[in-house]
Amino acid sequence: MNYKIFIFAISATLSWIAYYFLIPQFKKLLLDIPNNRSLHVNPTPKGGGLIFVIFTTTFSILSLIFNLGQNFEIICLLTIPLSIIGFLDDRYNISPFIRYGIQLLTAILIFSYKSETLLLNDVKLNFIPYLIIVIGITAMINFINFMDGIDGLVGFSLLIILVFIGIISSFNLALCVLIGSLLSFNIWNWSPAKIFMGDVGSTFLGAIYCGLILQMETWTQSFNVLIFSSPLILDSLICIFIRFRNGQNIFKAHKLHLYQRLFEKGWDKRVIVLCYIIPTILLCSSYLWFGTLGEMIILILTIVFGLTLNKSAKPFLK
Repeated sequence: MNYKIFIFAISATLSWIAYYFLIPQFKKLLLDIPNNRSLHVNPTPKGGGLIFVIFTTTFSILSLIFNLGQNFEIICLLTIPLSIIGFLDDRYNISPFIRYGIQLLTAILIFSYKSETLLLNDVKLNFIPYLIIVIGITAMINFINFMDGIDGLVGFSLLIILVFIGIISSFNLALCVLIGSLLSFNIWNWSPAKIFMGDVGSTFLGAIYCGLILQMETWTQSFNVLIFSSPLILDSLICIFIRFRNGQNIFKAHKLHLYQRLFEKGWDKRVIVLCYIIPTILLCSSYLWFGTLGEMIILILTIVFGLTLNKSAKPFLK
């Protein structure tokens, strides 16, 4: 374990240094100018996820070369096309059809790698569940991306989840690198943010999270790990449902997520983020200490807490 802590510390330190020196370059190449949907006032560079993506994928390649790991490292490498298109989207605004096509490809690659029964083995038997899971992976990638609209929310939520997954499944070296690098990013991303994650980071984290869910030993454990992200996912799901019910275009950009409506009501960004981070910690720790039953109790309390917050937020109008 000591060498894993060392890997984590080196990754965190080098990443912090990288952000310190490269943020001025991001300001020149990937400056996010505020618009009517933004929650920030001052122009801020985006694409900061590129650093932890490069650190993690580079270490994954080295780990495979020197036979230091396999499953997690391969999943990281399978996300490279997604990370590239995310970076290009941060820079040039790529067509949503191209973005989703790459997300779909990534989902197929990740699930095919982890699946015991591939689509080609028995098309009639496996096609429907295969399709549902693949679409579910793309949905998760997009949900994580949608929630990356306020300083520190996605970065800290996924950091907590990754740490607890590491505790459950023993810390993989490449996972230690990702956790260290992501921690450094979060320091720079905490409100007021000096840099944003961008699609390159949020889609990468969404895909990695899906890969880790599929890497669990049983489907029950996969479900438990999926529940870790309930504060993020439920916000996205409920928002989509209400917008669909109201006859709105669910694919059109908006400011109707709970965190966005709380901010519109005047809440401080850091308080809003804590309203997601604390339930995430409780969900993870309750499963670790009390199992599925404890996690389900916290999930119910999280839903009640979310409904209470909704009453304090700006109304969800048509």
